Amino acid sequence: MKLTNELFIDLGDGRWDLCVKSIKGYSHMHLAYTLDYYLKHEGVRNLSFEVLEGGECLAIVPLALSKNTLSFGDLPCPSPLVKNNLKESKRRKIFNYIFEIIDDFMRKNNAKKYISYKHPFQSFYSDAGLSGLNLFELQRYFHDVSVNDALIMDLAENVDSIELGFSKYHRRNIKKSEKLGVQCKAISDDDSLNDIDYYFNEFRAAHFLSSGRETRSNDTWIHMKERIVNGLGNLFVAKVERTNISYLYCGNVDGMAWGWSQVNVKEFERMYMPRHLLEWEAMKYYKRKGEKVYDLGDRLNSTDSIVYSPKELSISDFKEKYGTPVYPKIFYKRFLKDEEGV
Repeated sequence: MKLTNELFIDLGDGRWDLCVKSIKGYSHMHLAYTLDYYLKHEGVRNLSFEVLEGGECLAIVPLALSKNTLSFGDLPCPSPLVKNNLKESKRRKIFNYIFEIIDDFMRKNNAKKYISYKHPFQSFYSDAGLSGLNLFELQRYFHDVSVNDALIMDLAENVDSIELGFSKYHRRNIKKSEKLGVQCKAISDDDSLNDIDYYFNEFRAAHFLSSGRETRSNDTWIHMKERIVNGLGNLFVAKVERTNISYLYCGNVDGMAWGWSQVNVKEFERMYMPRHLLEWEAMKYYKRKGEKVYDLGDRLNSTDSIVYSPKELSISDFKEKYGTPVYPKIFYKRFLKDEEGV
């Protein structure tokens, strides 16, 4: 039967997510609600599509155009996913079809490259976890492959065992914050809309004061608040008495939670060191909620081709001190053959 494709923009979010969950092995980044956040960034055009055969969805391809690159702005495209229960010959046929379409998009939109990545967390709808299944299978379709270290905490571990893995520095600062009276509050869909609005607006204002400017578009702020209302995100707030001194915004879906955005109120940062305690409280919160893992982010290392800022490296070092296991996150780049001579 002939393969066909249909664009995300013609499907709608509900149909897209049904297709994603029927394929299985997806990460939270493949789902419509997360993709919608990145599509709200300026200049990002949605080109995502699903592959069908006789009306059955066999593959999904999150894809967007940002300037002259196929990416979701500063986010590489989550990897194409093809059903695992097909014969390998059929899967190869589908992948070949997918990359023919991607190359055609690149030619039509004058895109220089396609950047994609595959996350080690894979959800199977009724189950989820960290997996190496097909993690490197896309190598044959790309011209450049690199690996980042993903710092992912397994929340199935005992709380005491997790905390023992923290660096002495982190444990000391967590205890210091607690002794100084820092308490943490989780804002969720259980809270009133008035409370969600209040704490979220305080979080946004703290970002503005910290950076001296808006750090993201208004549409993305709205999206982040809506995630809390819809049960797909939480805002963790560190307080001393009635004063809010630090904020950590997290996403959560289908077994995975991840730190998304954090800011301290500068005048309290040095004395209370709230970030250490706040992220630990977030991990414990998600463990109680039954989430499988908590993604702290990537461990960054500057190379000849990629140079990270001192701030980025400092944040990476901070996250590593939680003692999380390290898992590979695979990044891929594909160029048009006639441009790269490959």
